[in-house]
Amino acid sequence: TWYEANYMGKWVPGFTVGIDLFYVVTENFIRADFVPPATFTMINSDEKVEGGGGEVWGQYQMTDTLRLLANYGFLQYHENGVANEASPKHKVNVGFLMNDPRYLSGALIYRFIDDTNWPFRGGPDASPEQQKYYSVDLLLTYLFTPNLGTRLEIYNLTDRKRRELPLLGEEIRREVVFTLTYRI
Repeated sequence: TWYEANYMGKWVPGFTVGIDLFYVVTENFIRADFVPPATFTMINSDEKVEGGGGEVWGQYQMTDTLRLLANYGFLQYHENGVANEASPKHKVNVGFLMNDPRYLSGALIYRFIDDTNWPFRGGPDASPEQQKYYSVDLLLTYLFTPNLGTRLEIYNLTDRKRRELPLLGEEIRREVVFTLTYRI
């Protein structure tokens, strides 16, 4: 069962806000579990899982080409009445988006992800913790001509090391992608 409610409003010129809420009840929750001798696997839990959360977001058109964007998200799941903390409760994104369709477009985005505890049942570490972290991303696109352009994407600009999955995930560092595009 899934319920969702959304609202979007524009009360001031150039300013848009919204709120999204959800509530879910399921018995088909997929989660990680420890399987002897020393492996982790994804299993389908047949226990009742309830979850809920929401997001509040806003956007402000500062100029014709520059927007400020922000959102805050919250969610929480309970498995048989016990909090399942495998998903971060709090997430925040704030960024600037510049869009000049003639030449230069770009975005600078700050992301915060709250800590989590992975509820592995048994195993060497019954609840490995994923530390909270933040990341700053930069995206730039420049058109030299209508047929020739370039794109620079820098993820984790500050090079703060983190893992998406505790114990198992690879260490994530700065990633730089440069693309040169020529259209025929």
